[in-house]
Amino acid sequence: MQLMAKKLVLFLSFWVISLLPAHAQDSAEPLILWSRGDLYATVDLTALPVKLTDDGNISGPALSPDAAWIAYKTASPIGLAALAQIEAEGEIAEFDLPSDIVLFNLDAGFALPVTTQPEGASLFADGQTDNAILRSAPAWSPDGAAVAWSEIAYPVGTAHLVRYEVAAAQARVLADLPPQPNRQLPPAVTWGRSGISVNLSADAASDQIHPIFDAQGALMTMVGIAAVPDDAVRLVTWVQVGDREVLGLLYESGGWVLFDPVNGSAVPYSAVPVLTHNAPLEDGATGWALRFGVDPSLGFYWEIADTNIAAMGEPNRVALSADGTRLAVAGVPSFGTAGVFNGTDFIAIPGTGSGADDLPIGAVLWGAMIWRLPTAF
Repeated sequence: MQLMAKKLVLFLSFWVISLLPAHAQDSAEPLILWSRGDLYATVDLTALPVKLTDDGNISGPALSPDAAWIAYKTASPIGLAALAQIEAEGEIAEFDLPSDIVLFNLDAGFALPVTTQPEGASLFADGQTDNAILRSAPAWSPDGAAVAWSEIAYPVGTAHLVRYEVAAAQARVLADLPPQPNRQLPPAVTWGRSGISVNLSADAASDQIHPIFDAQGALMTMVGIAAVPDDAVRLVTWVQVGDREVLGLLYESGGWVLFDPVNGSAVPYSAVPVLTHNAPLEDGATGWALRFGVDPSLGFYWEIADTNIAAMGEPNRVALSADGTRLAVAGVPSFGTAGVFNGTDFIAIPGTGSGADDLPIGAVLWGAMIWRLPTAF
């Protein structure tokens, strides 16, 4: 596992610079905020975010590569009813709630449910047999034409990888997954140009097991790596290397392991993957490249490559604009605020934060992003 060396940089999270008043954005591209189970949008940072959904149970939102759709999962009514019963009885649910997949169209502003629960679905209802579907968060195909997710039939444990074609409005089972009778959460799905990875690991600290399927559901290879003592996986993602992609695992220590999707073997590399906007970073490109490291006392931080600009923040709580020259951050410490860094100033988004009347931001979605290795191996 290759580790990222910590640079001597100026951490913005120490608030050497202050949060500045909001001003208008330079682009009409909306910044999407996820808060309290719903989606919000802001284009003009001088205004409060506008609520897009009124669901309250949204999780795992994912922006399509063309920024036209947001795919997410939402708890089904039978799941919410079961949760209310469990809470009333003083118990805690030990598995994910039954859920459905929804697509939200940003241009037209409508939500399109794409899955349902089975006929006669029921969970923890007196006199009825349990029958429900647990689903993972959806993942977009690289071309934005489809989404994929995993699902488990509860309580029998049969599991599948499912693909939904947006234009045809049709879902189909891509592949059968190993039975999951004791699994509490549907395995996470990650879709890249080199395949679809399904995370069958017991948890982030255990041995890592990731079968990789092609876009039509054929098993390509099985990636496996022994657990790393005292170092859990924080992110599973595809990393572009030249004209191909490899599967990358980022650990809490800041170390990476990269795997070949064809034969499942670990591959050597001499540079650390960077997060960029989804456009080639050739000579003359202007988009930022974000490197991530770990400070022993503060945790993950990002830094803009070839600059002295850095701040605390985890990879799953930042988003670059489409042109890669601005950065949105969720839950800025210690204010709980979402904000945008424009290269000079850090601008707080009004109405977000940890106050009683503020929106606590759990995730930000902006432009399409991709992980790359700055040099090929």
